[in-house]
Amino acid sequence: MKFAKRGIVMLLATMAVVFFTAFLTGQPALARSPEVDDHYPDGGDRDVPIGVTIWVEFDEDMDKDTIIDGMTLRDENGRDVSGKVSYNDKERRAYFKPGKKLEYDTRYRVRLSSSIEDVNGDNIRSYTFYFTTMRYPVLVVNGMDVPEQGLNVNTSPVNITVDAPGAREVVFGAESLERRVRSYYLNNYHLKPGKNNLSFKVVYEYEDEKGNTKQETLSLSRSINLVNTLDEGAVITHDLSKSNKISYFDKQLNIVLPGGFYLRQNGVAAGSQLLAFKAERAYSVNGSPVVSYLFNVAHLPGKDGGYIEDSFRDRITGIDVPPGGQISLPVDGDLTEAAYRTVTVFYDRYDGIPGNWVNLGGRTDAKKRTITVPFKGLGRYVAVNKVMSFVDIGAAGPARHCVEYLWAKGIMQPAENTPPGYLGLVDQNGRQAGISRGEFVVMLSKALGLEFAEPYVGLGIFSDVFYTGGGSFAQNLNGHVVPVPRDSVKYIETAAKNGLVGGVREKDGRFLFKYFAALTREQAAKIITAAAGPAISDFDQRKTQLALSKMFKDYQSINPGLQPYVLAASQRGYLQGYDDYTFRPKQALTRIEAAELVYNLMVKNNLM
Repeated sequence: MKFAKRGIVMLLATMAVVFFTAFLTGQPALARSPEVDDHYPDGGDRDVPIGVTIWVEFDEDMDKDTIIDGMTLRDENGRDVSGKVSYNDKERRAYFKPGKKLEYDTRYRVRLSSSIEDVNGDNIRSYTFYFTTMRYPVLVVNGMDVPEQGLNVNTSPVNITVDAPGAREVVFGAESLERRVRSYYLNNYHLKPGKNNLSFKVVYEYEDEKGNTKQETLSLSRSINLVNTLDEGAVITHDLSKSNKISYFDKQLNIVLPGGFYLRQNGVAAGSQLLAFKAERAYSVNGSPVVSYLFNVAHLPGKDGGYIEDSFRDRITGIDVPPGGQISLPVDGDLTEAAYRTVTVFYDRYDGIPGNWVNLGGRTDAKKRTITVPFKGLGRYVAVNKVMSFVDIGAAGPARHCVEYLWAKGIMQPAENTPPGYLGLVDQNGRQAGISRGEFVVMLSKALGLEFAEPYVGLGIFSDVFYTGGGSFAQNLNGHVVPVPRDSVKYIETAAKNGLVGGVREKDGRFLFKYFAALTREQAAKIITAAAGPAISDFDQRKTQLALSKMFKDYQSINPGLQPYVLAASQRGYLQGYDDYTFRPKQALTRIEAAELVYNLMVKNNLM
């Protein structure tokens, strides 16, 4: 209570002094100091344009001369910034226009000295505020800042960000980039191999000393070098509408396409002809060691069609390619020349079933270290060295190298209902197993590299084999329709279309292929002769029989219509007789004999 009374007494005494002074001087008892009403930039503002004109607005009419002397600007190092100070008495605004553009990303202090007066001579209280200028725009490519000297990348397209806080707009070419908070975005920009020079216009807005809104444009230029080397994760795109010549990753991945080649969707040209290629690393596929990069081939729906990584997924796209193209993969440099015999290409097409690998075979070139196969379109391609591990391989005897080669290339498969670890070269009694017509024609078609368009539409050539619902079916010897390997009917119908195989017309009019029927040696002679060429168009039956009689003592048991083919197949070295000088035309061709026959065809016709 004592302290409270003492405070009241002091307050009254102070008021008495103030009123007494006012009485003597004739001035108001309490003079009001002018105050700052508003200013730009606001205190604590960031991303302020470097060409800014600073203004301060007062609540009273101010004395111009005191403002000119009392308004100052300093940088974060305490250095005064020169500039012009002016005052607009109508707006009650003081302006500070720096003599030159401010520094980027720098904190500045604006100070109004207490020496500044209003027109009545009343001084303001000292006033200070701070702001920070904008950071110089930064170009970011796939999350990496691009320095002035440029940036090397190994992927295209790239996602570009212009980090330009405070900018009103960023323009690339004629395109205004999408803004998100403080940055601007350009997604899926396609680079060309080599140096790509990019230039962006970064637009800022500010007010001048007259209060007018002005724009300032900054040019941000950087170079991005697409090195296009073969390395894990490397991505490149190609527009087939501009060129059908594809050679990327240091020219190690090459695709040769026929004239007029284009991507198709639902039977017509796809709206986008963009392909994307990605190099990946794998170490084993289906138990076989990988001897190349894995190349993922995808379709891009368009230059702005979402993120590219979404395209490299195993899904049904509806995109198809016509036959006739060839793709060459580079084989690892540490592979020995001898190993090339069993190097093959596995292909996993985009069908919504990841890991559904198909053996495409392929022609190897040990000197160029490449392997070439038909280009099947979208999906994954990888070269592997297939490892032979079958229990019954010894039964092949001198033809073992033929069996091993054809199996490695995906031309020969284990026989149906064969136990795991067996190729089905011998039956349960240890005798050489025979081969069916269907299996032999499929083997031969693969060896010849016969192609068919996808999506495949069954031709309906034969009544007892057909392709439907993405699978092949054939009538077995009991008359039941059963599934056979997926692409079997495709190869059979393509072989028939090329005149390599025919069928049997039944009395009821049905035209049968007889997939599961045994293939006789004389029938095999006709098929292999048609495949190897040249075609036999004219022959003298008497001369043919005379020649056969000198080769085989059972020549008369050869079907007269097939005698020219047996003679040609024997003379050309495809089919030989037995040690007892017999040909045994009605005997079923064994799987081992079929392997030797197809292998010899590939050697003589340079198909390996």
